[in-house]
Amino acid sequence: SPVFRRLYLVSVNLAHRITVQSQEQHDLFLENFGKQAPVIPNGILVPPFEGPRHDAPFDFCWVASFKVQKRADVLIDMVRMLPRRRFLVVGGPGPDRTYSQGLMDQLKLLPNVEFRGFVPPDRVGEIYKEARIFLNTADWEGFPNGFLYAWSRGIPACSLKIDPDGAVTGGDLGIVVDDPRELAARMDALLEDPSRYAAMAARCHAHVLARHGLDHTVDRFLEILP
Repeated sequence: SPVFRRLYLVSVNLAHRITVQSQEQHDLFLENFGKQAPVIPNGILVPPFEGPRHDAPFDFCWVASFKVQKRADVLIDMVRMLPRRRFLVVGGPGPDRTYSQGLMDQLKLLPNVEFRGFVPPDRVGEIYKEARIFLNTADWEGFPNGFLYAWSRGIPACSLKIDPDGAVTGGDLGIVVDDPRELAARMDALLEDPSRYAAMAARCHAHVLARHGLDHTVDRFLEILP
C-alpha cells in the first residue's frame, strides 16, 4: 500500500547498509527502489557429507507452518498420489487455526504419513536427514532455509514453484515442476534410480558448501562493511 511503501522507503534511505539474500531480491530492489543492494547468501553450518541417504526411514519430508501459502492441501494430494511412499510432516499451525487444524487432522489419518507437529527451530535441522527428499509445496517464499537444511545433508529439494536463484534447475539439485502429479511421478522415478540420486545428493552438498557455507557468507558480509 502507499503508506507502507513510503515507510519502507524512509527506512531504506536511513539505513547505512542494505543487503539482500538472493539475486532475484537484488533485481527487484533495483527495479522497485532504484537502489543497489549487495547479495549476501544465507549461511548455514554444513556438516561433512555422509553419502546419499538411500536407507533413510522416510522417502519425503515436508517442513513448514500450516499457513495458506505453504499449500499443505497440495501436500495431502501428493501423499495420496504416492501411497507406497512414506512422508514425514513437521509444522505448527498458521494464523488461521481452523484452517490449519483441518489440514493437520487430514494428514494424521493418512497411513503413509508420520505427523510430528511443531519442532523447535534449534532441532528442526535434524529432521531433514530422516528423509531422502525434501518437498516444498509453497506458492511463494523469500529465501527458503529448508532448501539449505536439506542440501547441507545431501538431500535433493523438490518443489512446485520455488527455485531460489534457479539453483535447483540450474545445478540439478532437485526437481521443480508446477504440476503436482508430474512432480510426484518424477520424484518417484528419482528414488527408483540410485545412481542418479547419489550423484544429485553429492551435488547438493557441494553447492551449499561452496555457496552458503559460513566461511563464504561471513567473508561476503565483511566485504561490504565500511
